[in-house]
Amino acid sequence: MRGNKLWKYLDIIAGTLIVLFLKIVLRRKSAAPPEHLQKILVIKLAALGDTILLIPSLRALREKHPSSTIWMIGTSINEELISMFPQYVNRFISFKIGETLRNPFYFFQFIRKLRKQQFDVVIDFEQWSFITAIISSLAGTCCTIGFKIPGKWRHILYHQALMRQPEKHEAESMACLLSPLGIESVSTQLELPVHDATVEIVKRILLQTGWTERQQLVVVHPGCGAHGFPREWPLESYRSLCSRLQREFHPFFVFTGSASEERLTTSLVQSFSQQSMVWNEPGLEKLIALLSLAHLVVSGNNGVMHLAAALHKPQIALHGPTNPRKWGPLNSRAMIIQSSCPECPCLDLGFEYHRIDGFCMEQISVEEVFQAAKNNLE
Repeated sequence: MRGNKLWKYLDIIAGTLIVLFLKIVLRRKSAAPPEHLQKILVIKLAALGDTILLIPSLRALREKHPSSTIWMIGTSINEELISMFPQYVNRFISFKIGETLRNPFYFFQFIRKLRKQQFDVVIDFEQWSFITAIISSLAGTCCTIGFKIPGKWRHILYHQALMRQPEKHEAESMACLLSPLGIESVSTQLELPVHDATVEIVKRILLQTGWTERQQLVVVHPGCGAHGFPREWPLESYRSLCSRLQREFHPFFVFTGSASEERLTTSLVQSFSQQSMVWNEPGLEKLIALLSLAHLVVSGNNGVMHLAAALHKPQIALHGPTNPRKWGPLNSRAMIIQSSCPECPCLDLGFEYHRIDGFCMEQISVEEVFQAAKNNLE
C-alpha cells in the first residue's frame, strides 16, 4: 500500500474530501469506550512487518478482555499471519482494496455487514490511510480510536485520537492506542508459532537440495517488496558478501523472496552452484520453519527481518532510509547496520524517501556486513 502511488493519491485526495464531509454529517465528538466490551474490532491492512509488530498489542488486548470477541479487518497480505493467532483474533474480515476501486457497491455492502455486528469499539492501527478512518467512522460503533498525524485530517473522525509517537518504535506506538481501554503497559516481546511437523518437512526439502546438517544455514532475503527498491542493498553487494562467506565458512545459502523479487533470488542462486537454493515453497508456515533453522538471516528492512526477530534468530538488518529505532528488529540477537548516507534515516510513515536511486543503501560496505556475519557464524 505504501508503495502504490495511484492508491496513495486516491486515498489522500478522495479520502480528505470524504473525511471532511463525514465530519459535518456525523458531528463526531469525543467519547469514552464502554466499560464492558463484548465485541472489539481492530483494523490493520498492511503489511506483514507491521502486522508482526501488532501482535503484542493484540496479546495485551486479549489479556485485558479475555471474554471479548475480537474481530480484525485486514487484507490478503496479513490474513495468513493472523490465522496463526486464533488465541488473540476470533474472526478475520478480508477487505479487498482493489474491489473497492472497481466496484463502489462492494464498499457499501462491506460497511452494511460491519454495522450489523454492533461493535463496542473500533481501534484503527493504520498510520496514514484515510480509508480505514472512513471505515471506522461508518462501522456504527459508539467509540473509535486511531492515530492523529500532523498535517493529516483523518483523525477528526475518531472519538479518541491519540498523537502518534514518531520517536518510539512502531510496536510501542501502536500499543499506545490501547490506553483509552485502560491498557497502559504493553510488552513488545514478539512471538511466532513454529510447528515441529513443518520443520521436519522443511529439513527434508533442504537435504534433498544439497544441504547437510553439518553446514551452517544462511538465509538471505535481498528484496524489499514490489515498491521497496530504495531500501534494498545492491545485488552485487549481496553477491560479494556471499562469496566471502562461502570461502571462509562454506555455508548453505537459501535465498528467499516473493514473486516480484524473483530476479534477485534467481541471479544470486546462479552464482553459488550446488551450495544454495531459492526458496519457492508456498506458505508462510514453511517460511517461518525455514527461518527457525537458520544460523544467520541477512536482509534489509522487510517482513522477513521482523519474522527473524520474532524467532530471536541471529540476524543482520541493513537500514538506509528506514530508522532502526522505529522500524528495526526487536531482537537482542540482531546486528543493525545503518547507512552512512547523511540524510538517512528519512522515513516515518514509509514513503518519504529523499532519493530513490539506491544511493542510500549503496553506502553500506560489504566489509562491514561481512565482519558482522563473521562474528555471528564464528
